[in-house]
Amino acid sequence: NLRFYNIEQFKVVGNKVQLEQIFLNLLNNAFDAIEFLPDKWIEISAHESGNRLQIYVKDSGAGIPAEIAQKIMEPFY
Repeated sequence: NLRFYNIEQFKVVGNKVQLEQIFLNLLNNAFDAIEFLPDKWIEISAHESGNRLQIYVKDSGAGIPAEIAQKIMEPFY
């Protein structure tokens, strides 16, 4: 189940190829996280924050374990 919330009112300007890569990677990660779950869903939502747009991708997966979350932004982890 792919759900969209509050995204219709926004227009994003940027490099199309880079944006496609970002969203494709986020969706692939979400699909991997829910692949074997009985309740499968992914939500994409957008929220304004000042002059920025924050886009959220959320899924029904268990999340990233704390020990991995600490290192996930390290290069080559």
